[in-house]
Amino acid sequence: MHRPFQLTDELVGFYGLEERHTGMWALENTDASCVLFDSEGDAQLAYNYMTLMPVVNVFNGR
Repeated sequence: MHRPFQLTDELVGFYGLEERHTGMWALENTDASCVLFDSEGDAQLAYNYMTLMPVVNVFNGR
């Protein structure tokens, strides 16, 4: 998983999104798809949750 990134015209074309998505924030989900967010803060929060949750579960014995 890549860190959050802001969608540019080039990336909108790569992911097959509409032009109205340019400027939104995203996390790459698979090789050719991404999850969109309205703000950088939301994207960063989701990234932190997805990358840190497995570590937290190990320490909690799950």
